[in-house]
Order: sequence, then C-alpha cells, then structure tokens
Amino acid sequence: MKKFDFPKKSAENGEKVKNTKTFRIGAASSLLTIFAIVAVLLINLVVGAIPAQYTELDVSASRLFELSDTTLELLDGLDQDVTIYYLCQTGSENDIIVNMLNRYAGASSHVKWEQKDPAVYPTFANQYGAETASMGSTVVVCGDTYKVIDATDYYNYDYDYNYGQFKATSLDAENQFSSAIQYVTSKTGEFPKIYQLTGHGETSLYGSLTAAMNTQNMEVEELGLLSVSEIPEDADAIVINSPTVDYTEADIAIVRDYLEQGGSLLVTTNARVSTPNLEALLAEYGMTGIEGLVVEGDSSHHMRGYAHYLMPTITSTDVTQDIAEGTYLMVPFARGIQLNNELENVKVTALLDTSDSAYNKAQGVNAATTEKEDGDTDGPFTLAAQSVKTLDDDTQAKIIWINSGDMLAADADTMVSGANGTFALGCVTWLTDAESTVLVGAKSLETETLVFTGGQIATMGLTFIVVIPLVILVAGAVVVIRRRAR
Repeated sequence: MKKFDFPKKSAENGEKVKNTKTFRIGAASSLLTIFAIVAVLLINLVVGAIPAQYTELDVSASRLFELSDTTLELLDGLDQDVTIYYLCQTGSENDIIVNMLNRYAGASSHVKWEQKDPAVYPTFANQYGAETASMGSTVVVCGDTYKVIDATDYYNYDYDYNYGQFKATSLDAENQFSSAIQYVTSKTGEFPKIYQLTGHGETSLYGSLTAAMNTQNMEVEELGLLSVSEIPEDADAIVINSPTVDYTEADIAIVRDYLEQGGSLLVTTNARVSTPNLEALLAEYGMTGIEGLVVEGDSSHHMRGYAHYLMPTITSTDVTQDIAEGTYLMVPFARGIQLNNELENVKVTALLDTSDSAYNKAQGVNAATTEKEDGDTDGPFTLAAQSVKTLDDDTQAKIIWINSGDMLAADADTMVSGANGTFALGCVTWLTDAESTVLVGAKSLETETLVFTGGQIATMGLTFIVVIPLVILVAGAVVVIRRRAR
C-alpha cells in the first residue's frame, strides 16, 4: 500500500491563521464598541429630548420642582411664544432654578429658556432695564413685553434671631415665573389696581401680603383720602385696614359715591376702636357690627390657651376657593357681624363663622375674663362676610368686611403658615374680578409649622399620656395572668 504523507503546517501558515483570527476578534470588538457608543449617544439624545418632569424625579419633601396644577393650566393655555433669559455666569447656575426652567420648557412648546452669561453678553440685560438686577435674575419676554424677576425674589426670607440675619424659608420661584408669564402674555395688558386708603390711622398691609399682591400682577398704591375729592377712576378696589379713628361723614360720602359707581371695598375694623360712621355705611350693605368681643367656647376652634384667637369655619365660596381643605385661619380680637338679607338688591353671605359654642363678651376687649359669664350672648357669630349690591345699571358694588383688624397682621398670618394671606388674596381677587390671577403657594425650605387647636392638643395628650400607657398596662396584666393560669 502506498503511503501518503500529509503536508505539515509551516510556522508561517500558523502565524497567518492566528493573525487572521486575532484581526477578526479585534474587528468584532471594535464594531461592538462603536455600536455601544452610538447606542449611548442615541439614548442620551432621546432622553435629552424628553421633558425634565419625566426624567428628573422630585424627591424633595415639599416637592420643590413639581409644577402646580395652576401653572400647568396656565402653560396649557398659552398660544404665544415666551422666552426666559437666565442672567447667570457659566458655572454659577442655581440647580433649583435650572431644574424649574427645564420643567417650564418641557410643559409647553411655547416656552423656552436661554442662559445669558453677563461676561459673554455684557450689554444684554440693558435692553430690558435689568442692568442692576442680581446675578441669577431672569427676564421673561413675549414679543415687546417683558418682566424682570430679580434673583432675590425667588425666595421668601425671615429674620433668624439666633444668627442675626435673614434666611430663606420658602421657594417662591414658581409663583414668580407663572405670574411673569401671565403678565407678558396678557392680551389686554390691564391688571387690577388697588388703593389703600390712609389718613385715619389705618394699618398698612404687611410687606409679604403686598408683595404677594404685586406678584399676582396687582398694583397697590396708597391714597390719602383727606387730599382727594373722589376715588380715582382706575381703582378696581379700595382697602380700609383697621383705622384707629372713625371716618368723617365727608369721607364716607366719597367712599359711598365710589361704591355706587360699581366699586369694591375690603374693610377690616378694630375691636378696640369705635367707628360708627364707617359701620353705618356697611349697614347699608346688610352688615351690622355686634358690640363686644367674640370668644370661642369650643377648644377645636381657638388657639390653645387663647379663646379669643379664633379659628373659624370657612364657608366655601369664590373668595375661599384657593384655601386648601383642612387649613386653619387665625382671627384674633374679633367682633361679630349680623347679616341682613332683607335689603333690596343686596345679597350678603358669611365667609367665616364661629362654632355654636362661641359667646360674646359685651365688655369687649376690656372684659376681665374670657370665661363665659351670665349675660354673655350665645353664638354662632359671623366674623367675615361679603355683600353684593346690584345697582340700577346692573353693575355691582362689592364689599368684604373682616371684623378683626388683627387678622391682616403679619403675626397672625405667621401663626397659620400664610393662610391668612391666602384668604386676603382671595378677597382682593373676588373684589376685582381677577379671574385669571395666578395663585401658587411658596414651597417650604424648612420644617413646616404644624397648627393644632386646643381640642386637638388635649386629645393627643390624653391619648399618649393616659390611653396608650393604660392599654399597655392592661395587655401586660392579661399576659401575666394567662401565664400563671398555666
């Protein structure tokens, strides 16, 4: 048999095969790497195109970045393009503001934002009168209309007595942005004008309330009633806040003439001050003051330890629609209001009421005690009311009377975490027919203040000090008895 000799692989052939295999593996690895890089880039592009609210989760306790329903409704109704310019140096951006701007742009195709570094665009802010604005401010622009939001307005501040300086307590940026967008996209360019009357020792509206009104695009201006013969025609509403002396008959005539032309009035009165002329005008609108001081007998409707610091029941109306359910208002040193719906063309509605357990101290603020005594009149009592009078030409005159001059004070508002201010804004909004007013609550940057009534505190004390320990004691005794029975 013939023997065949198979050719042996040469070292050179083996090396070629090895190199070919290595090349193929390397090429495959390179292709996979390229595909992976391309895939990552595509994913980043796709994710980048998705609005921020879907890709950036808001896990903050007070939902700092989440846009409210009010803002989303505003953005959904936009039919004009809005550009927000962020005046900030590169590398110094505020992450909170950037996140919020991304969410605004993501919620509407009509909104976009651009960063303008003052170092790169040194004269850009000048065309909007923002050359003195703080670093990080924004300019909201729609066509030829614009509004500048200073960076200091993004936050609300309180004075910290422990450190001797102001500190940011809540984020108000959404309120500022939404208000500015409403302002620049307004087709009429007209917003409510409110005059605060002076000359009778009236208390000026506290700063954060007037700032909130300005944020809602309301213009607030003081008007000395003693120096004018009539209320200006551009007044959408006037405010009389806790006068310390009564209005003269001539003053009342000016206010009455204004109302009879379809005007609106927000008035608060002080339980320590007698104002018969002013209250005679209010009586023409179906509201009569009850002399004395209202005290609450139900501990769930007053501040613990202070039965004259009332926490009333809130009637659901257009005035109170922005007050969240379960919210408390603080109404200190209040008098009652008797409502009269028998006047022609006048409709009166209660806004704030006490419980049935309230009573009236005829001696007023001079009462020796807030405890109920013989002769005290039983409640309930109305503490705030609205009145609408239909005039001959079918226009309406509107009045809201809060019979507590202390309700619209900063201290009372702080006790209920700004709820009194929200109520006041609701009053002005209703009086001025500002249906489109943006109301977005500031978001706390610190621990929220919990408000408990005297009744709630008593219930919790009884539960934690008596009931729970007693239940544990009884349960332990039952376990011991059963074990011994075995």
